[in-house]
Amino acid sequence: MPFSRKTHYNFTCGAVNLDVNFVSPLFLDDLKMVGRPVSYIQYKANATDNKTHNVKVYFGVSGELAKNQEEEVLSCSKFTHKDIDVLKAGTVNQPVLQTSPETINWGYLYVAVPKKFGAMQLTTGTLQINPFAVTNNALEVQQAARVWLNTIIPFGTVGQQPVERYVEVGYDNPAPIQYFSQNLRPWWNTDGTKLFQDELLQASIDYTEILKKADAFDKSLYADAVKAGGENYAKLCALAYRQSIAAHELVKGPAGELLFLSKENSSGGFINTVDVSYPAFPMYLIYNPQLVEGMLNGIFYYCESNKFKDKFAPHDIGSYPKANGQTYFLPMPIEETGNMILMVAAMEKSLGNVDYAKKHWPMLTKWVDYLVSMGYDPPSQLTSDDFAGIIAHSSNLSAKSINAIAAYAGMARAIGDNAAFQKYYTIAKQMAPKWMAAGDAGDHYKLAFDQPNTWSQKYNIIWDKLLGLNLFPKSVYEKEVKYYLTKQNAFGLPLDNRQTYTKSDWLIWTAIMADSQANFKALTDPVYKFSFQSDSNLPVSDMYQTTTGKRYQFHARSVVGGFFIKMLEQNWLQSDCGVPVSLSADNITANQATVHWMAGNKALGVKIQGKAAGSTNWVTFETAPSSAGHIITGLAPGTKYQWKIASICQNEPLILSDYSAVQEFTTLSKPAVTNGFNISLSPNPVQSTAKLAISNAKGDVTVQLLSLWGKLLWKNNIGKINTLDIPVSNLTQGTYIVTVTDGIEVKTTKLLKVN
Repeated sequence: MPFSRKTHYNFTCGAVNLDVNFVSPLFLDDLKMVGRPVSYIQYKANATDNKTHNVKVYFGVSGELAKNQEEEVLSCSKFTHKDIDVLKAGTVNQPVLQTSPETINWGYLYVAVPKKFGAMQLTTGTLQINPFAVTNNALEVQQAARVWLNTIIPFGTVGQQPVERYVEVGYDNPAPIQYFSQNLRPWWNTDGTKLFQDELLQASIDYTEILKKADAFDKSLYADAVKAGGENYAKLCALAYRQSIAAHELVKGPAGELLFLSKENSSGGFINTVDVSYPAFPMYLIYNPQLVEGMLNGIFYYCESNKFKDKFAPHDIGSYPKANGQTYFLPMPIEETGNMILMVAAMEKSLGNVDYAKKHWPMLTKWVDYLVSMGYDPPSQLTSDDFAGIIAHSSNLSAKSINAIAAYAGMARAIGDNAAFQKYYTIAKQMAPKWMAAGDAGDHYKLAFDQPNTWSQKYNIIWDKLLGLNLFPKSVYEKEVKYYLTKQNAFGLPLDNRQTYTKSDWLIWTAIMADSQANFKALTDPVYKFSFQSDSNLPVSDMYQTTTGKRYQFHARSVVGGFFIKMLEQNWLQSDCGVPVSLSADNITANQATVHWMAGNKALGVKIQGKAAGSTNWVTFETAPSSAGHIITGLAPGTKYQWKIASICQNEPLILSDYSAVQEFTTLSKPAVTNGFNISLSPNPVQSTAKLAISNAKGDVTVQLLSLWGKLLWKNNIGKINTLDIPVSNLTQGTYIVTVTDGIEVKTTKLLKVN
């Protein structure tokens, strides 16, 4: 199983096995952990020859992690802080926030190890040492252009039982971001009173609990991703998780607001780029929508403070590390404006309220009006795919605008502004068929309305499906997907007809259009092939050549958070169809019981599971339509049973809601002597009316007619009557169940309806 929070290596040295795990405990639902810049390197050593061996492990870190230029001089030191030994290195000059490099040259790099391990630590000016021969203080330096932080950990005598040790690597950046001329502190030290060595110490105290939690999360993420999109898709999500988070800074703004600011790695270094947040944000919608708010806050502040004066949304708020205003050379008016509205709408769907939209309603209204006037047929401008150049009449950009207008309308309805809902939803609804007509190219839709014989991935159209906007018919998706499958190369679908490169984030978004798991996998498996077969030694790229599988430009970018879009779809499907409610059980006898529920309007059916109390094996009794009754038969007398129920949200692949809380009932003890209670049904098979005969009932009689799947069709409490006509002429041909109870026993028979 791939890991989302760690990278695993395995080494052998003679007869000793060494497992090494690089662990970053980035729990998105725990901002303290997101903001703690400390990772672990975990070692487990064991012998493989039934003998014992004396084992040491060497760990070295280059001081170049703390500088930008080769000639910069580093200072380094070592010290003990309570229960940990620590090495520290950083530039002598400490030019805090003075440059905009790809690599940092202020703050300090730390390596820590628990004192109880008895490790040797020393700082040297070169890696060319024998770590297993040096003595304490040998070759040590305190200042040099090249520095290594060395830690040698004795494992003692190691046999078959694994021996575990670890080191911590951390980075103290005292001022990660300048935000509109104000330097902001890191999240872990917002008040400026904490020491980084205390963070290292606390990370050491938390070590065991954190690794246990990380392992549990890895298993959960992988299982959820497999359920959503299959094994290969799950591996992509595991690969993307840490990379996306690592390309962000988590800080608190001047007003105490959360800021989660991306750095546009390997493509300009811009801060809080809207069309970088937009592809990345599905992952954060799943695990903590509050971080999406952190992506949006800086853009809203920039616009609402009137620092940015255009009618549309900005591209960014600066270049790393200074967020003092947009630095990108050209605007992306429709791109970024549509992105902002769609991100707010999606966040509010995940949160289940529109509080954030209310707070920023005037700006959202300004932006939607811009899209109404300019968005349907976009004039010549840049899109997120700026590497492809300026384009006019872009059908994909138009689809984004139409969806954003409808998404705004949906938020208007949620806040109670029905007039705004009617106005803007009508506009979007009228634009959709115009889009279909203008973009139609027979068996697909064009790249641009005025460019025949072109095609492109319409990744922006998926919000119609995900947000339930009901703008475009299913036939649009089907036609596009069918065409895409004819245009694939060895490593996937190109972005459009102009070049053979693709964007992996957009390709996975495009695959959401597929209505079958087979087609989703056909479109996304080539992304897996590239990501896991690439010969690049850089963090996974989101842009590559589909013909050769070669990385094209980008790497280490946050946009890979967009891989989680299929998991987001699954989460929303589960949320929308809901867990069945109003659960009960009745007509309980010695051998059977009828269970009841109320399913949500969007549930396609239900799955019922049950077991005897104390058993560990849940048995699926039935997959039934979302109705109000199902008979569970074959039960043992005088036994307590447990049952639970989930809604079926999607059939292919099967997606269920969470299961309900476990319910209980106890069957009746079997009567020692039969009461002679019996029923007969004639004619059977029957066309119009079946006559039910009842004998030896000991109490008031209740009759039920159910479908074969347990759906209650008809019920009659007939008291002490001995015969009853059951009309079946309105039923479709097939088998049905008749149940009769006298309050003591239940009798069941099948009824066959024929035409």
